[in-house]
Amino acid sequence: MITHAETAFQKAKLAQVARANPDNAVDLVSIASRVDASALSIFQQAISLDQEAESQAVEATQGIADAVEAIEAARNYTTRSAQDNTKSIAEFRAVQAAQDVQTAESTVAKAKVASNSAAERLLAARATLVEHLVDQAEADAKADAYVEARPSLILRSQS
Repeated sequence: MITHAETAFQKAKLAQVARANPDNAVDLVSIASRVDASALSIFQQAISLDQEAESQAVEATQGIADAVEAIEAARNYTTRSAQDNTKSIAEFRAVQAAQDVQTAESTVAKAKVASNSAAERLLAARATLVEHLVDQAEADAKADAYVEARPSLILRSQS
């Protein structure tokens, strides 16, 4: 069916080209100026009918093109996909898209877990650093106290 529609569309396009060639080759204004006044109304009717036929032909060509698109869209919903013979092409693509969304959600969840784990390790490292700095400050304070107290201890031991 689609091949017949496509053939009709191709022939309609050829017909459009065939109609355009004579229209482009003929200067209707110059012909109208040479038509006898008694035949002028008949000539104008012929021109009007030609324009109406042209308009209808263009509409028909567009209708054929729309039909081809509709048939192709319908085929996507009725033709089985090569990847999964139980589903139409559209169903298969929808399932694929849903799987892609699930994969993305899983990736995001894994990234959140990794991020939370890194944050927990950072907090633990920060606590360890604070503890180390406090211990270092205490050790420095004790060392400073011993250094300051040493002269007085030496004097006491000598007395």
